[in-house]
Formats: sequence, C-alpha cells, structure tokens
Amino acid sequence: MAFDGEARCTIALGWDCEMIGDYHEGEIPVKTHGRLDEKVIEYTRRIASVAAEAGVPMQFYILGMSLEEDVALWHDLIAQGHAVDQHTYDHFRLNHQDTANVIEQVRITSELFKEKLGFYPAGLRGPGGYRNGLDDCPEIYPHLLETGIEFVSSQYATSGPSSRYDLAADKNAYMGIKHMQPRRYASGLLEIPITGYSDRHFFDTMGRDLNGWIEHLQRCIDFAYDIGGLLYSPALHPDTHARHDPGIETIEAILAYAARKHEPVRFCTHRDIAAQVMAS
Repeated sequence: MAFDGEARCTIALGWDCEMIGDYHEGEIPVKTHGRLDEKVIEYTRRIASVAAEAGVPMQFYILGMSLEEDVALWHDLIAQGHAVDQHTYDHFRLNHQDTANVIEQVRITSELFKEKLGFYPAGLRGPGGYRNGLDDCPEIYPHLLETGIEFVSSQYATSGPSSRYDLAADKNAYMGIKHMQPRRYASGLLEIPITGYSDRHFFDTMGRDLNGWIEHLQRCIDFAYDIGGLLYSPALHPDTHARHDPGIETIEAILAYAARKHEPVRFCTHRDIAAQVMAS
C-alpha cells in the first residue's frame, strides 16, 4: 500500500511514553508506568523539538495515569504538530483475558484525554505488542470503536523468546516489514503494525549498542525504500533512549539518512496514516 504517491516510502516514528522501574531516577512510584521522571520528560521535549524543527511530525502514545500528572508536556507536543494518542491507563495488555478491565482502561483513558487535553484519542498502542495483533481477541473490537478508537498499533512479530540474535534474525526483522503493513480487522478497526525491532528489545533484551541500533533503523529504511510504497513504523520509548542515546543521535541520524535518499521519504504520524487509509 503506497501512502504517498510522491514519496518512495513512509516512516512513522511512534513513541510509547512510559517509565519502567529500572530506569526511574529518584524514588520509584508505587505504579511506575506513566509516572515519568524529570530526565525522561526533558528527553521527550528534546526529541520532539528536534523533529519539529526539521518539519517532521511524530506519534506519541501516553498512559491515562500520565494525565493525572502535569499535562503541559502533552499540550506542547500537540502544539508542535505531533500526534498524541493513548496507551491504556496503566500499561494493561489488550489481549489480556480480563476483557472487562481492558475495556475499562481504554474508556477511562479516553475520558481523561477529553478532560485534560480537550479531545478523545483516535489511536491506541497495545502495551507490549502481540504477534497476532488483536486477531485473538475480537470481543474487544466493538468496545474500542464505541470509545472512539479508530486505529490500533498492536501487532509486533520480532520480540522473540530469548536474547539470542544473529545475522539471520536481524535480516528477518527488517524483511518482515513487507508483511507487516496496515490492515483492517473484520470490524473495520485499522491495525498499524510495529515493524523492525523495538528499542526495548534491541537494547534491553539483546544488550546491543547505539551504533548497531542506528544501523538497524537504516537497514529498515533501506528495505522499505528499495521495495517502495512500504511503511516503516518502529516502537520507540523515551526512557530507553534517554539511557542509551542521551545525545539524541538516533533521531538526527535517521532524519539525515532519509534526507540523503534520491527519491523523497515521507515522515508522518499514525493519525496521518489512518486518515489516508480511511479516505481511500
């Protein structure tokens, strides 16, 4: 599916704004996810500003519990042209057997969006990502649609059961982009899969370095560009990057790499993708 007739491929950088306990500086809250420390808040501002100055919009997913803190950060990101959507209330998995809790988490978070940011979220990132997306839990489709959710980003097929990796695994991670493109569930709900490795898997599970991470993202861009008409959409986390990439080398490297391509590469948000797909 070509997302822009004038672009060779499309890149959507999606950031899950959450806080794992091991990364939290200072006293760790009882419920860590969503309680961002000052280092991560500042890092999120920095990456948003770098992208905005380059004219590149990015997608941010936040937890409902984040909206019970100071919401100035999210207003600022929106003002810069970035998209902000939801990630459940406290990082509860969408494919959990406790369907009632899933539905309530999404509902409460959407109401907090309306109260604190002035709009209902159209998108929902599935915490953790799932190999089959939401294919295994169709019972939640109507509830998501009733809440105003138009698209989800939940399918992730490259997490793996262990920290082992080799050249074949790396190649499979970016070649899988071809098969992980936006699709609709039977209900009409749009899925925008997570492609390539996530930064969590690359740094925290496999223990790899920043140079290797940037090279992986470049290989993913190369694959989407060479095939043409593909979307590359990785899952990124400000708390992971703040620890492993304090100098914001990743964003700067990706923007520069895409700019050197002979044909144009489009950067957009998941909201942009959803709007284009639904209009087609």
